[in-house]
Amino acid sequence: MGPMASDDLWADPRGSWLSLVEASKVWAFYGKAAALKDPMPLVNDLLLQGPMAYHIRTGGHGLLLF
Repeated sequence: MGPMASDDLWADPRGSWLSLVEASKVWAFYGKAAALKDPMPLVNDLLLQGPMAYHIRTGGHGLLLF
């Protein structure tokens, strides 16, 4: 998943999170990371867990340094 911002509702931040939650079960099966659970991280909270990452920054669509 590419960079996402809080105003990018068309990018479905919730759906992206739920996809990662489901995919995390595979990483957990192979012992690479613990399975993720709801709730999704808050805006501007970076989640780094093994090979998985999730982040939504404040603002609109665009590539910015984090």
